[in-house]
Amino acid sequence: MEESIKKILVINLGGMGDFLLSTPALKALRYFFNEAKISFLGPLSASQIAGSSSYIDNVYSFNVAHHKIPATKLFHNISTLVKLRRIHFDLVINMRTIYSIRGAQKIKILLKIINAGKSAGRDTDGLGDFFDIKIPETQFGRKHESEYDIDTIKALGAVVHERNFELNISEEADNKARELLGGFNISGDDIVIGINPGGMPSRRWPIEYYKSLMEHLREKMNFVKFIITGSRDELTLARKLEHPDTLILAGKLNPLELSAVIRRVKLFISNDTGPMHIAAILGVPLVAIMGPGDLVRFDPRNISANASILYRQTPCAPCEKFFCRKLKCVKAIGVDDVLREVYKQLKMR
Repeated sequence: MEESIKKILVINLGGMGDFLLSTPALKALRYFFNEAKISFLGPLSASQIAGSSSYIDNVYSFNVAHHKIPATKLFHNISTLVKLRRIHFDLVINMRTIYSIRGAQKIKILLKIINAGKSAGRDTDGLGDFFDIKIPETQFGRKHESEYDIDTIKALGAVVHERNFELNISEEADNKARELLGGFNISGDDIVIGINPGGMPSRRWPIEYYKSLMEHLREKMNFVKFIITGSRDELTLARKLEHPDTLILAGKLNPLELSAVIRRVKLFISNDTGPMHIAAILGVPLVAIMGPGDLVRFDPRNISANASILYRQTPCAPCEKFFCRKLKCVKAIGVDDVLREVYKQLKMR
């Protein structure tokens, strides 16, 4: 099969965390189809990280949203699909779980427009029956997400020899992080803690809890400073944590610059979202607040020995809701619970 495959498109419409978890599989794909050109299609955040990967030849971005996409972004999507159709890919691989009938329909339409020779993807509870090569899985994980990506590549005939994750931080991104933090007057005695309060609204620990957590840490530690990360859309949320000892970087960093900043903190505290996976892959001490997400599939402890999690099982979890009015699962995690894990990671009593 590999001899006839010269052009491959990998589709992953999840975020940057989803892409990073797929890097062991992408490495195996690169080695197996060593003569092929491998392209990637994903959201901007994932595409920016994919652009630094040694396994990807070409990168295309695609706008996804849980609400109506603006006309300019819709035009970009159409233009991208036209380009992809003209390439005549031999193989297209959808490297993500299909969570709903609507999601399956969207992927099916996407594949029809791209019009590749063959398609492969996860047959999630029968929703992916339109793929030529089907990889069976259940909606909620029985193993880590990266293993499902590896199963997909194995179904194509590839052999996976290692499971190392890849995140290449460019010198330019590293310099940007150094410049931003250089203006924050960090001394040698300071304990710098990164906090990522955003992510999918249904998975956000309440911002009031974060504020209380920071106040407790200020009382406990004389030399503590905070860096607040997030997307441009999360800037208003981040500003609720403003303080003289706090640097707000939400909306100011691309994914590689964000990675360079996270690499420099003493500890990173995050909801279940992309930056959580970045910290885990970099081996940065991590306290992850897991809400209603799939713990089996996305537990950062499968990646890093420096990660700890806070998780409360509720009857309605796991779920894939974007919004939730009750937030029972995240509200069940108290400030004292997080403080306990923070002190463990910082080796404090």
